[in-house]
Amino acid sequence: MAAGVSLLSDMPYSNSNSSSAGNSAVHTTDMEQDFRPSVRAPTAKYTKMGETLRHVIPGHMQCSMACGGRACKYENPSRWSDEEQAIKGLYSSWITDNLLAMARPSTEIIEKYNIINQFLGCGLKTIINLQRPGEHASCGYPLETESGFTYHPEVFMEAGIYFYNFGWKDYGVASLTTILDMVKVMSFAVQEGKMAIHCHAGLGRTGVLLACYLVFTSRMSADQAILFVRAKRPSSIQTRGQLLCVREFARFVAPLQCVFSSVEPRSHAFTLSQYLTRQRHLLHGYEARYMKHVPKIVYLVCRLLLDIAENKYTAKEKYLTEIPDLAAEIEKTISQQALQQLGKEMRGKGILMTLPNSLQSSTPPPEQVENINVNKALIFRSFSDSALDTLGSRSLLNKHCLFQTRLAESPLLSPENCISFKPDSLAGSSASLDEPKKEMEHTSTSTVFRKQTETKHSRSLWFLKSRAAIMCELPTEAMLNQKKKKQVRCDSTCTGSSEVPFFMLQTEFSPEIRHVLVARALMMDVEEENLRNKILMWQTELNCREGAWERLCIERDPLLLSALMWSWLEQLKEPVITKKDVEALSQNSHNPLQALSLMEKGHKETLLCILDCAALLMKLPEVVETAVLHRTIKAFTGVVASPTQRFYHQVSIGEHIYNAQVSDKLCAYASGFSSVVALGASIICNKIPGLAPRQRTICQSRPDAIIVIGEGAQMGINECQFQFRHGRWNCSALGERTVFGKELKVGSKEAAFTYAIIAAGVAHAITAACTQGTLSGCGCDKEKQGFYNQEEGWKWGGCSADIRYGLSFSKMFVDAREIKQNARTLMNLHNNEVGRKILEKNMRLECKCHGVSGSCTTKTCWTTLPKFRQLGYILKDKYYQAVQVEPVRASRNKRPTFLKIKKPYSYRKPMDTDLVYIEKSPNYCEADPVTGSVGTQGRICNKTAQQANSCDLMCCGRGYNTHQYSRVWQCNCKFLWCCYVKCNTCSERTEVYTCK
Repeated sequence: MAAGVSLLSDMPYSNSNSSSAGNSAVHTTDMEQDFRPSVRAPTAKYTKMGETLRHVIPGHMQCSMACGGRACKYENPSRWSDEEQAIKGLYSSWITDNLLAMARPSTEIIEKYNIINQFLGCGLKTIINLQRPGEHASCGYPLETESGFTYHPEVFMEAGIYFYNFGWKDYGVASLTTILDMVKVMSFAVQEGKMAIHCHAGLGRTGVLLACYLVFTSRMSADQAILFVRAKRPSSIQTRGQLLCVREFARFVAPLQCVFSSVEPRSHAFTLSQYLTRQRHLLHGYEARYMKHVPKIVYLVCRLLLDIAENKYTAKEKYLTEIPDLAAEIEKTISQQALQQLGKEMRGKGILMTLPNSLQSSTPPPEQVENINVNKALIFRSFSDSALDTLGSRSLLNKHCLFQTRLAESPLLSPENCISFKPDSLAGSSASLDEPKKEMEHTSTSTVFRKQTETKHSRSLWFLKSRAAIMCELPTEAMLNQKKKKQVRCDSTCTGSSEVPFFMLQTEFSPEIRHVLVARALMMDVEEENLRNKILMWQTELNCREGAWERLCIERDPLLLSALMWSWLEQLKEPVITKKDVEALSQNSHNPLQALSLMEKGHKETLLCILDCAALLMKLPEVVETAVLHRTIKAFTGVVASPTQRFYHQVSIGEHIYNAQVSDKLCAYASGFSSVVALGASIICNKIPGLAPRQRTICQSRPDAIIVIGEGAQMGINECQFQFRHGRWNCSALGERTVFGKELKVGSKEAAFTYAIIAAGVAHAITAACTQGTLSGCGCDKEKQGFYNQEEGWKWGGCSADIRYGLSFSKMFVDAREIKQNARTLMNLHNNEVGRKILEKNMRLECKCHGVSGSCTTKTCWTTLPKFRQLGYILKDKYYQAVQVEPVRASRNKRPTFLKIKKPYSYRKPMDTDLVYIEKSPNYCEADPVTGSVGTQGRICNKTAQQANSCDLMCCGRGYNTHQYSRVWQCNCKFLWCCYVKCNTCSERTEVYTCK
């Protein structure tokens, strides 16, 4: 029984192809235009009285009255035709190629009709149950005692089919945030395969969830989604509350899915913090982890630019062919349903109606078949590729041959920078995209073949067509023979037929050239009208279609990508870096880490994401680095530099931002600390003082890891300062660029703790970065996958931390500093290993239950890192139990070979988890440059405490000074009618004691 349709209340749905109807061979007549259908607002199936009765009548009476009780029609296959049983034995319908709506199965039907094998044969990998245990106990087959449903979910899970249960009251609705979580789970699960959803009949709650999923993924309106689901499965979405739920969900997610407010007329501008809050509601899985504090557009563009620079493919390209484009199917389904309903209403009034010829048959006219096949082949093409089909005129190519492109005008890529360029790369492979027959030969046979062909073309680093002219500027002969100064002519490259555009492939470009080209794209402003149009197309596409993100992954034009990222940052309601942030950066320029920590987390991470991308581009000319810096300043602050400043000068704001990421941050801990000396990137590795040769090599080859190492070292420093905050020795610094100063000159217990906590911090940071996917060359622990522990009832899943990689990397870098073979070196190496062993022994096992209704009959587990504060407490205990040792020299060896506990006639070695020291600690009462003690003069102490921070112990008997302070604040505030608040003034006198 189909739902009723009211009068027109929504705009008709049309896809992007509707505006280009003039290119089609099909022309509609005036009669067809008069009867063109509009999407009509769907209404509820039940009357208001019927809905009210369903909420008050007991459940067993509802079952007998509505669906037949034990002879429930929804669970009786004989009541339904073969067309209504997409899965034989179940009342089921395919909503899309990947989504199946069905009535609830039962144990008897599963066995009788071999439902499991049918599921596997159809590629169904997930089943979502919207019922609550014990629901509809009087309908159809009896409920299973263990699960509360008519079947055992374990039957599906044992066959490799994922099972999810979202309890949802019958005839009711769920909250909008709950539905959002459901559709996010569906988006994640559909990547594994097709999905089946059921409630009791598979109509009400199932239809609501499917309509909300279509709204979420296809960005269609609520009424369009309802009509689409009802067209595929009649009588779905039954009550007024359910219709209202879909419409409210559409209004709820609309602002969350807006990426570019500048191209959305009804959208309000947002700040970066507001966008990140919205983004957290939408992302799930690994995306939610990676992009917690970084906008998706910024993160994705930076990753794509680095992939282009390294000539790599993007990992998401393999998913492109699995994402269906439902636009044509949705429009056709909704239009046909609206026409049929309109005809039914007119026939009821005695009016005859002739359907338009274009909708009488589902088979397109012969003249349309060729265009349809060509359009399907262009679904996953980037705008840089598709623009070649319509903009391939001879005049446009000649325009670029006259060197009017900004990239061609810039002198940064001079012939001497292109010495490694090979002449073979100039010979671009051409493709006639305007010829339908040739296109069909490559596309109609297989979508996968089309993607492989396209990916092969997207391997090109160079910009397509609009950037072709710069190839004319590169001298080929000068690269092969510097004695010849001839330049490449445009005749063969740019003056060819307009119907055959060229793809400039540079798979043989040297890495240095690719990196310079990407950096140049980052520094450019958009001036070409053609490029502006492409950016506008991408902005609109990202706002309208969820699949646009996947298509963006195959875009290989770095200028377009960077311009798209800058345009997003510049359309924000307020700059990312405000005047207050600039003042903080200026005041703390001597300590950039502290300055960056004063910024909001999202603002800082977004800035560092772009600067990290620029820092990973190797060996850039100084003028390019400066230009990228100024472009970043412009996007983040709105400060526009003059052309001269843009290339040759640094403003103070840029110095603070850039130094915070690439310079001072990298050297902040380099002096006076022999284990971990470098925090930085490859650009300034040669400027970092104190690096050992092996550490300098690692710095140049792994700049991303060096930054993580610096964060791990800082984490260890902070923990050391926390653990010893009440002691005479409190990890204080002596110089501007030191952490521990000369305190580390003495091989004391304090030095032992320092080396252990820093080595553990570096290993912890490296492992965490691998788990989060922010560090190349590592990831999750591959050995902790799939193994099933039958005794404890769990299996490996999720992303286990690869602690072995973190430990080995920490050992490789931190221990590389210890070159000399003496007692202090042995002590440092031993304590470094102690910190790493403590980290390894305290790895945690976390599990998540997946059983029915939250039970732990099935669960997955993974290893995760411990809290670093826990390691600090453990090493603090080891500090109090530290063992004094002395070196032992083997026979005929003048250098010490191992350490032993310092006792007469004892050769016992210390344990692997014991901190060791070779010299006794100074008392740290007075400043002593020889031992590195800074003394306790001026330290704050506690007059009444009995611990180490008491004034007697802290001041070493020298006495203390008393300082009195008064604090005044507003207190006891009350709101008085009308419209003002009255407060009392409170004051407090406090005393602070400092050592003399």
